[in-house]
Amino acid sequence: MTKIIIFLLACSTCELEKREILKPLYKSCGEFGNEIREKTTTYKNASDDVWQGNYTKDGKLFVGFTCE
Repeated sequence: MTKIIIFLLACSTCELEKREILKPLYKSCGEFGNEIREKTTTYKNASDDVWQGNYTKDGKLFVGFTCE
């Protein structure tokens, strides 16, 4: 089974966090990554406090994903 790696950023000076999840065989990497992003994050417009992007409930920026 292929795994998907999700990249999250907690702050501008923090290192990227990596979360690995097994990807189902019947879904493409893009399909599964977008599904995870849509279910676990909320989009925020840029402001003085945050960059524009998708954020988790605990305030981490969803940077992207890749599959291995």
